[in-house]
Amino acid sequence: MRTTAYNLAMIAVHSCPLGKVGSHDTGGMNVYLRETALQLAERKCRVDIFTRTHDSDHDCIVNLGDGVRIIHVEEGIDQALPKEALYAYFERYTCSIEEFRKSEGGAYDLVHSHYWVSGPVGQELKTGWRVPHVVTFHTLGAVKNLVGAGEPETDLRIVSEKEVANHCDRIIAPTEREREALCEHYEVPGDRIGVVPCGVNLELFRPHNRTSARQTLGLNGDRVILCVARIDPVKGLDQLIEALGMVDCHHAPQLIVVGGDEHSDAAVAYLKDKARAAGVARCVNFVGRVAHEILPLYYSAADICIVPSRYESFGLVILEALACGTPVVATDVGIARSVLKHPGLGWIVPENSPLSLARTITYTLKYSDQSDEVKLARRAAVNRYAWPEVTGTLFQEYRTLLS
Repeated sequence: MRTTAYNLAMIAVHSCPLGKVGSHDTGGMNVYLRETALQLAERKCRVDIFTRTHDSDHDCIVNLGDGVRIIHVEEGIDQALPKEALYAYFERYTCSIEEFRKSEGGAYDLVHSHYWVSGPVGQELKTGWRVPHVVTFHTLGAVKNLVGAGEPETDLRIVSEKEVANHCDRIIAPTEREREALCEHYEVPGDRIGVVPCGVNLELFRPHNRTSARQTLGLNGDRVILCVARIDPVKGLDQLIEALGMVDCHHAPQLIVVGGDEHSDAAVAYLKDKARAAGVARCVNFVGRVAHEILPLYYSAADICIVPSRYESFGLVILEALACGTPVVATDVGIARSVLKHPGLGWIVPENSPLSLARTITYTLKYSDQSDEVKLARRAAVNRYAWPEVTGTLFQEYRTLLS
């Protein structure tokens, strides 16, 4: 008979864990929610993930696994609303979640909200349920504004994040760098912030034979560099394309960009114009979003995985690439500095500029070791980020708070 350790409510107002990773507003956070919930269930927790209805094909309640449910609420809110507009509905979301709880006659021991628009919902539930409230922001509006990529984040977001950060019971940051940013920009005492990294599914992300992977994906014998990212200015794809024209090798490598959906058409058109202007249009291939299960083939087919982001709260792609044995070239964002400590794993771009990125790509293409032994060493370097270990640390954060 199952003995429940804790009943946990996770709040993800703006994005459902069932969303397709790589599409609009769907990325590492969705992977994080699914994986941690399933791992927490292995520790006898019961996890309900509350999110908004986004797909008519999904039932109100979807069983993700034993002890894990995704619960869709608030069907009456326009699904096309931008994230900022959802803030006005947080009381409706709170009421819908409370109505669901009452209908089942249950109770929760802790609420964990994800992303800034979920924070006010979590705060209201904390008050009504008299339980601790844990927050993971995943990205910080103040830091995004500092890097100046894309549309500036609103004052509403900045004020809301600071308010929630200073009144919740615990913040979970994915890196020490993010912890420092919370202290600096939102004046949160450091002892109220726990650092728990994201993880990687080592069963899914593993090395495949490069030749076979390329044949399966229909790639030719050219050098291949890979970028896996949503089509968003903060991801630095414009700088990567400009850098591609500066790479010093006999034949320009082929750049494969995985990510994007119908919402990305205008941004992709802009990037294709940049590629034509840089004289590398024939070398750039936007393949769009691919199924999560297919990603290991792309990582294995690539000579290098590139993370050219202007800002990453964590940088899950770095772990996925290394787990597949592929070296990484990354700007100094997220987890990069902590993971890429050895040249065999990859290199950090010394300056976030197209020229510096091009030089680092050139060097990596010339000198990176692609032997099976080194591939296994890259994979071994991320063993400590396996989801069971990562979720174990998160579970300890819960236990400490609830004790």
